[in-house]
Amino acid sequence: MVLADGYYGGTADAFEFISRRTAHRQGHGLPGTAWESGLPVFQEDLGKGGRFLRARRFETWLPDADGERLFLAGGFCEATGTVPASQALDGVERGEGSLRRAVFTGVPALSDTAASEPGLVGQAAVAAALDAVVALPVLRDGRVVAVAAWYF
Repeated sequence: MVLADGYYGGTADAFEFISRRTAHRQGHGLPGTAWESGLPVFQEDLGKGGRFLRARRFETWLPDADGERLFLAGGFCEATGTVPASQALDGVERGEGSLRRAVFTGVPALSDTAASEPGLVGQAAVAAALDAVVALPVLRDGRVVAVAAWYF
């Protein structure tokens, strides 16, 4: 796997140089592990550098068998640490919240008011003082198999 394209801003020349010349094998490194599993993967410490924007919290949400509910499979938050899986299912309703829109449309969704998101998503944003959330659906054979949520 190699990078097709990206945006680096005006201050990340070294990162862009390295990114454009790096290849990942399936099962190796963070990108290769995600490629092999077909699901989002998180790593607790990606470094403490502040020269680039990165999510301050990452969660993986999985739909139940009939696709009507999402449950939190786990994640990591810079403010609160490891985010454990939730056994309680968080109901999914069409059009309600970024994660729910991503599940039902298969299209990325975002909110710049993460605290107003319903359920566990909004609660997590308030607890960690986060402003925005991006929900990225992970598709396999045309079906959403997971939603990766990044908080900023």
